[in-house]
Amino acid sequence: MAADAWVVYNKTKEYIGDGTIDLDAGDAFFSVILVTSGYTPALTHSTYADVSASEVANGNGYTTGGDFPGTVTWTNRAARSHSTV
Repeated sequence: MAADAWVVYNKTKEYIGDGTIDLDAGDAFFSVILVTSGYTPALTHSTYADVSASEVANGNGYTTGGDFPGTVTWTNRAARSHSTV
C-alpha cells in the first residue's frame, strides 16, 4: 500500500504563522506517527488524541506514541523556479 501525502493540520499552520513554532530557533520538532488506512485526515485535528485511536500497534520496530524523526535541517530552495499560469 502506498503512502498518501503528508497532512499539515490547521493548528500547525497557525502556530508557524504566528511564531508559536519558530522554525529558525533550532528547538522546533515534529513527531511522526503511523496510522491505519481507516484514518481519515481532518485539518481540524489539533492534538495527538485526535488521531491516536487510528495509530498502528506496536511491532515490527514501531513503537506507538510517535517518534522524533531526528535532526531537522531547513534548506532554502531559492534556486527553484516558479511559473505562473
